[in-house]
Amino acid sequence: MNIINFLLGSLFGESFIWVPIAHIIIVVLFGFRLISVRRPVGVVLAWFLIVVLFPLIGISLYILIGERPV
Repeated sequence: MNIINFLLGSLFGESFIWVPIAHIIIVVLFGFRLISVRRPVGVVLAWFLIVVLFPLIGISLYILIGERPV
């Protein structure tokens, strides 16, 4: 079986089952990253909410502006 067909699946079949799994894994790992850096609770919750709602944009913004303390 072709690996691309396995990962993506057919458009009408089991397609994109890996997307929610990847989302959960990324959010959990990023949550551990947020907790490991000592910041105020409100800041951590705000970043976590942004990452949960908008994962690609949220992580990109965190990398660009979130590593520096406010």
